[in-house]
Amino acid sequence: MPQVVIVGGGIIGGSIAYHLALRGCTDVIVLERSEAPATGSTARSAAGVRHQFATEMNIRLSRYSIERLSRFTEEVGGYAELHQVGYLLLITDPAAWPAFQGQAELQRRLGVPTELLGPADIERLVPGTRVDDVIGATYCPLDGYCDPYGVAMGYVKRARELGVTVACDAPVTTVHRAGDRVTAVETPNGRIGCDVLVNAAGPWAGRFTEALARSASAGPPQRLRLVKGSHIVVPRIAGADNAYLMQSRDGRVVFALPFEERFTLIGTTDIAYSGDPAAVAISREEEEYLLGLANQFFRQPLSPSGIVWRYAGVRPLQDDEAANPSAVSRDYKLDLEADEGRPALLNVIG
Repeated sequence: MPQVVIVGGGIIGGSIAYHLALRGCTDVIVLERSEAPATGSTARSAAGVRHQFATEMNIRLSRYSIERLSRFTEEVGGYAELHQVGYLLLITDPAAWPAFQGQAELQRRLGVPTELLGPADIERLVPGTRVDDVIGATYCPLDGYCDPYGVAMGYVKRARELGVTVACDAPVTTVHRAGDRVTAVETPNGRIGCDVLVNAAGPWAGRFTEALARSASAGPPQRLRLVKGSHIVVPRIAGADNAYLMQSRDGRVVFALPFEERFTLIGTTDIAYSGDPAAVAISREEEEYLLGLANQFFRQPLSPSGIVWRYAGVRPLQDDEAANPSAVSRDYKLDLEADEGRPALLNVIG
């Protein structure tokens, strides 16, 4: 019987398996519902990484995370493909500009080389940018993007090498409990006993916690809010070799990232979603929204006929009852249940 069962073979499940094995706990099995690991929300992430956050905790976490990504191949053996091309945050709302100035000051105090730029500086940095209504921008050359699939598979591969078992085509259908203790899970391939269960099922985590709540002695399920994020890929926008964050008139921020060698990735949207996470798709309205925002900031005009690829993913977020999907917290919540002081169940929500 494995000591730990991890439900979900995405980047979170793979990372947990790897770090357990690294610390000597190799009696672990990862159960992935799909035919291969890291093919759900992990593979559909744009994987932008940045230091430009508004709170000290997130800035410090980002510094630590990006430093780890820069040494990922050396430490883990996978391929993070970290590209630190810089993030340029374009601000058009005069009321929002003082807050971004304050955030830049905080970031610099914590060792992040964030710069404040005026419209003329932006044009010199990126000549293809429209600055007609831009108030200013913040820029950090250490921000960028990475390969989320490469990171996830690096964790999974190394975990396997250290003794972890990874089983695909193995969705969990039932959870067995004895009081507050999880004793086993059922998959189409049979029953698997365990001492500790980790719910890292991503968009399916909410359904999983509902199944747990139907088990004996379980408390109320963790509330999960699914938010769809859609993206479009267009031929590389002239001069767009940096990463951009563009503030829309509705207050949201959309990014444009260099993608592969010849393309630009534009996203994302925030749409409440209640369907099957495996069947999520971009809508025409989302395409028009992303094209319209990009045309607001780039001189090179974009049209639907220029889209070479489109895709959507689902974010599994905590349901904090925010009315606007864009306002829902992106923070993770780690909910640990214990049986007589011993860990029994960990729900990773967010």
